[in-house]
Amino acid sequence: MQMPEEKAEIKMDNALFRRLLLYRTTMAAVKIMLDSGLISDEEYAVTDTIIAEKYGLNGPADKILDRELSDQS
Repeated sequence: MQMPEEKAEIKMDNALFRRLLLYRTTMAAVKIMLDSGLISDEEYAVTDTIIAEKYGLNGPADKILDRELSDQS
């Protein structure tokens, strides 16, 4: 009998969850602007950096967590 694969559980506090949610919501709107041709790839990259810093997500661990959360959706 094969055992089901266990998934790693990601735990975070409410403050981190809120910062990630605000970051992802903002960047979704910015991505629409990029896809519509309103901003360039360079402007998107600069905006991403600014927004990540605004929400305190400029560390490598936060970027990894953000990437893992987006992979789950």
